Amino acid sequence: MNKKSVIMLTLDCARPDHLGCYGYKGVDTPYLNKIAEKGVIFHQAIAQAPNTWISHASIFTGTNPYIHGVRSPFSRLSKKVKTIAEILSDHGYATAGFPSHSLLGKASGFERGYDLYDINYTDFRYKSNFEGQYFYREWNEIWDKSREWVLNQKKPFFLWMHYMGIHEVKHSDVKIPEEFLKKYSPLGQYYDAKISWSDVECIKPLYSFLNEQGLLDDVIVVIFSDHGDKFILDKTESDHHYGFAKHNNYFSDDVMKISLIVNNGNIPFKKGTEVNSQIRSIDILPSILSELKVPIPRTVEGFDVLSDKSGEKTVNTLKTAYMENLTEGWIGIRTEDWKLILADVQNREEKTKRVSGLLQVVTEMTEKLFEHKENINSVSYFVFRGFLFSMKLFNDLFNIITFKKFKKKKNNVASLDLSGNILEIEKRIVENGIVSGLFDLKNDLKEMNNVASENPRVVNLLRNEIGNHLARSSGTVDLIEGDDKDEIAEKLDHLGYL
Repeated sequence: MNKKSVIMLTLDCARPDHLGCYGYKGVDTPYLNKIAEKGVIFHQAIAQAPNTWISHASIFTGTNPYIHGVRSPFSRLSKKVKTIAEILSDHGYATAGFPSHSLLGKASGFERGYDLYDINYTDFRYKSNFEGQYFYREWNEIWDKSREWVLNQKKPFFLWMHYMGIHEVKHSDVKIPEEFLKKYSPLGQYYDAKISWSDVECIKPLYSFLNEQGLLDDVIVVIFSDHGDKFILDKTESDHHYGFAKHNNYFSDDVMKISLIVNNGNIPFKKGTEVNSQIRSIDILPSILSELKVPIPRTVEGFDVLSDKSGEKTVNTLKTAYMENLTEGWIGIRTEDWKLILADVQNREEKTKRVSGLLQVVTEMTEKLFEHKENINSVSYFVFRGFLFSMKLFNDLFNIITFKKFKKKKNNVASLDLSGNILEIEKRIVENGIVSGLFDLKNDLKEMNNVASENPRVVNLLRNEIGNHLARSSGTVDLIEGDDKDEIAEKLDHLGYL
């Protein structure tokens, strides 16, 4: 092939600090390591959102959420931006996409630009109330179809595949060989076990196929995650499913730092380069297009971060990474030194109203208890923890009896619409948002200490920088309605977002 082909692979929820090629010793990922050894590893690649739908929209368009328009699970891609599939299709590439669940479905616009967007639900595992609609697919189904599609191509191609096996699922649906369960910790639903298994199940066949077909030097391979995940180490926290917290509710680096490995025999970097400077997920698209010598659309906000031949410091890297989750009332910004998180007062108040008084008290007391766990006698800790847990069970039972739980889910769906004036929401957060946290990333890697009161100048500078970003916002969203909305809501509920 005269032109390079491209394969992009999402390892959904894969934290970089839990991958072998990033130096973590708690997993076995020999095939991912082989790919990384001949490519570039990015240690500070920052997602633009802590959830699958917004993050993928930013990656596939090279734009921040206020440009591409996906600002909730019930909004679709703006027609003012082009996806990487559309761009490459316009330049003669064959294109195919294989999502593993329907939150990245056609209703949201993710199919744009693909010759084949394989989401016909025949391979999907979980049936919904909507006849024939499934949303979670096994990897083997994706790989078999992808491999066959690549072998049939006579021209350069763009292929995207989505691996979902690391993501939290219902406990009964954790499908990992027994030897992996015995070898690794149960933390995070056997998180390290699932990563090690992904290397065998997903990465190995991809690497072997490219090697056997002689395509390793003809294909740019981009392996990335859309976000990470947060763990709760206290295993008595049954709400967090054996160590999982909900990534959608956090802007901490264990959620916002994504894995990013780019392998291509002719990349200007020397092989095995590790880039430590901050980049953003929106930089992935323009970097690929630059390697392919394909013009970058004017709407793209990211920059090529593969152009530095020395490999020591990326060039054209914007200093700030914008982050948002408006449905949770958060906007943030990150530099290599600082992270500022702003919270929408009105959003916080509305969410508080939807939580029962008892649950709110139990939640706050549990957080305080866990925060001061090291200073409390172990017996007293577990006695008090048991009391709080029983109070929460009582609250849940009361909600079920009175149907409040159902009402809460309906309210949560409504809160995800973002059907109000987006510009007003943005302005309210930028001008009057509570400083939820300012973190000194150079001296506080775990983001434990809010230093906003000691650094008002930094807070103001970063708040203004958020305002500069949002000055480009269109302030509109294209909402998904009807059966498509109901379908998405059901999937969100199944995955624990509601």
